Amino acid sequence: MAEESIRRRERQEGGYENCTTGFQQHIPEELRDRRNSLLANRHFSDAEREWINVRYGDLKTFLDWFRYKLYELDEIKETKKHLQWLMWMEGKLKEGLEFLGIR
Repeated sequence: MAEESIRRRERQEGGYENCTTGFQQHIPEELRDRRNSLLANRHFSDAEREWINVRYGDLKTFLDWFRYKLYELDEIKETKKHLQWLMWMEGKLKEGLEFLGIR
C-alpha cells in the first residue's frame, strides 16, 4: 500500500524512470535478452555485431562496458559512431603494424 502511494507520488512529480525500472525488473531475463537481440539486429549491421561478439562476447557486455543504453535513439547513434570509430582504429592499427613489418 505504501509502495503504491510512493509510485503515485513519483508519477505526479514526473519521476517516471523509477516506475519503468520497477516494471523492467519483473521481465524474465530470457525475454529481455530476446528483446535486446531484436533491437540489435535492427540497429547494427552483421559486420558490427560480429566485431562486437569477437571482442566483447556479446552486445550487452559492449553496451555495459561503455555505459550505453539500447533503448534511447540518441544513445544508439552515439554507440554506432563509437563502434565505427573503434573498428576504423583497429583497421588503421593493423595497417600500421603491417607497414612496420610487425605482422
